[in-house]
Amino acid sequence: MLQPSVLLVVLGLILGPGYYAYCEHLSGEQLQTITMSERADRWVLPDGSIQRFRSGLGYRPVEILLRPDLSRVRLTLEFEFPQDATVENVEYLATLTDADYPLLEVPIALRSQGTVSVPLRTLDIETASAYLFILEEVGNKPHPAARIAVHLRGRIQSVLRPLMGFGYALILLGLALAAYRLARGVRG
Repeated sequence: MLQPSVLLVVLGLILGPGYYAYCEHLSGEQLQTITMSERADRWVLPDGSIQRFRSGLGYRPVEILLRPDLSRVRLTLEFEFPQDATVENVEYLATLTDADYPLLEVPIALRSQGTVSVPLRTLDIETASAYLFILEEVGNKPHPAARIAVHLRGRIQSVLRPLMGFGYALILLGLALAAYRLARGVRG
């Protein structure tokens, strides 16, 4: 019986990949959901300047208030495409700026079918400010989604690398112990 090695592997899975998945995908709280619907080739920004989109149409830019007490934040885009529409590859460019300085610029390529969720990078907020989120259509064939929602999740826990490393070490130790016991023919 390989019980000690199985126990080590299970503990390692909990402390390694399980802990990482919890911190990155489950921790934190939902702070805000914004629905984007209006599209145009240019918009007047909150500071009075005009934002033009060179490659197509863009959604109305959204101001998002972020503070350091929100700790780490993540934006997730949720696209809902009409069920009866033809399925095509569509491209977007998501940008988060702070005073005209892009903090995040992510090209997004997806198929226009059903509901698609796209998580963007996790950010550490160090300065309280009104950040501007811009989503524009790029590519040759604009195919607007029926609905686009921006979900803001905050207070996401940071991964403690030593704890996660310890979990992976337990997995390796458990596998090595199981291999050793199987090679020796020891049961029990």
